[in-house]
Amino acid sequence: SASMSEESVESNTQISTQRSTDSVKKNTLSTLFGRLRGVPGPVKSAASPSSTTGLIFENRPSNLPAKSTIEEKKHRKQYEAMLEAAEQKKKRQEDLLRREASDRIKREEEESTRLAFWLKEVLPHWETLHVTRKTRDLWWCGLPTRVRGQVWRRALGNDLQITQDLYEISKSRAAEMLKLGIKTKDEDSETASSDSGTETGTPYLVSAKSREASVQLIHLDVRRTFPQLGIFQEGGPLHKDLHDVLCAYSCYRPDMGYVQGMSFLAAVFILNMEPSDAFVCLANLLCKPIPMALFRMDATQINLYFNAFSVLLDEALPKLSAHFKSQGLQPSTFLVEWFFTSSSNRDWYMCRMPRPVRYRNSSPSRKYTSQTRDA
Repeated sequence: SASMSEESVESNTQISTQRSTDSVKKNTLSTLFGRLRGVPGPVKSAASPSSTTGLIFENRPSNLPAKSTIEEKKHRKQYEAMLEAAEQKKKRQEDLLRREASDRIKREEEESTRLAFWLKEVLPHWETLHVTRKTRDLWWCGLPTRVRGQVWRRALGNDLQITQDLYEISKSRAAEMLKLGIKTKDEDSETASSDSGTETGTPYLVSAKSREASVQLIHLDVRRTFPQLGIFQEGGPLHKDLHDVLCAYSCYRPDMGYVQGMSFLAAVFILNMEPSDAFVCLANLLCKPIPMALFRMDATQINLYFNAFSVLLDEALPKLSAHFKSQGLQPSTFLVEWFFTSSSNRDWYMCRMPRPVRYRNSSPSRKYTSQTRDA
């Protein structure tokens, strides 16, 4: 009888436990399906504290001394200060996001306005409007990406009358040279050395064959052009275009050949136009006086430009000029890289540029010599 009673109690206990488990599962599933249907779950009592509040206001274990009134007030104030700091931080973040969104919308509107001006006003009437004050000021604010290539092509012009056929011929000639593996001969170097004229400051000029052979060295610089973009390196989408433009120019101007720094200029053009147009722009740009003097290493002309820069820096930024002089920093230290690449090897070459310093013709502080004015 006793054993039967124990078995009955155990059986009842198991049944009660099973029913309790089934009830919990049923409630859980009901809540889950209710949430999926959009029905809110059970609402907690408003008086029940949150987990953080519960931890802070929970009484200490019985084996520890209870909180004093002063300590309890101190903890409450600390908790309220924490909540206030978190609320202020959230508000600052929301304000920052709103300001960023407002600035982004403002920039987009300004960009749209500038783009419409370039497309509808300047480009259709380039000959008359590109020299106006409004166009120049807008130009200094930065060219919209969509019109950058068009504006550059028109601004540089094509005084050399380079055609698509000429680009293809130069590119084919460079490909043949690379295939044949032409190398510079010793007699070419000796001839160039004898004509260098270092005593009189005449630039070092190598023979035409030696300059054309420089196409074999271009691939070394192509890999180092804007490495952060990863599009001009081997396997990149614009690697071949950049290589072709540089090789074609080296054959088009064998008297100059390829010089370090040209890859950055060509890469900027290729980013904004077709390779053939980039070749035209590169050739016309390097035909300008300053790039020509630099890439041909004309020491006399280069020093003239450096002197002109020193005079302009002294007039426009006298404190900076005085600081450079006190530190022994000569213009040649940084101007060579600036001029070689037109600052295109910097990440900010497309960014907003500072407004140029304007001078009045009647300014009494002008100290230009005739050579400086010509430069």
